[in-house]
Amino acid sequence: MIRIYGELSKQDKKFLNQAIVSTLDFLTTRRHRKNTDVVLIIKEFQDHKYLGETTYEVLDGGHRKFTIHLAPSARNISKNPLIRYKKLLNTLFHELVHVKQWLNGELVQFQKSVRFKGEKYNFDPDDDLAYYGAPEEMEARGYEQYLYARFKKLVTQKPTEKPV
Repeated sequence: MIRIYGELSKQDKKFLNQAIVSTLDFLTTRRHRKNTDVVLIIKEFQDHKYLGETTYEVLDGGHRKFTIHLAPSARNISKNPLIRYKKLLNTLFHELVHVKQWLNGELVQFQKSVRFKGEKYNFDPDDDLAYYGAPEEMEARGYEQYLYARFKKLVTQKPTEKPV
C-alpha cells in the first residue's frame, strides 16, 4: 500500500504514486514487495541537511513499512509535473533505491554501522566524506538520473510505445 501526505493536489499525489509504483515494479519483485507499505511525506525538515530520508520498520507479522520524507523545497512552480518535481523525483528515486536495498536484503542498518551486500561499514551521518562515499549511497545516486529518465519516458510516451 502506498500513502502520500503533504500539501499536494490530488493530481500531484496520483503522479507521485505512479512514480513510486513504476519504480518499485522496475527495482524489485512482487514477492519482495509483499506485505510492504510505502508512506511518502512531503514536509520541510527541522535542522536537516538532506532533501530526503527513509526509515524502515518491521511491524507485526513481518509486515514492512518504509517512510520516505522529502522536503517540498525540492519543487518549483512549473505547471509541468516532470519539471515541477524533477529534483523531488530524483530524491524520491534515490530513496526508493534504498527501499530496494532493504527489500532485497542488500542493506542492513545497525546503530553505528551498515552492512551493504555483505560488507560492513561504519556509519557517521555527520561525516560527509563517509556518507557520500558509502557504497549504498553511491548506488542510490547512480540510479537517480536513470530512474528519472525512465519515468519521464513512461509518462510522455505514446500509448502504442512500450516502456524500457
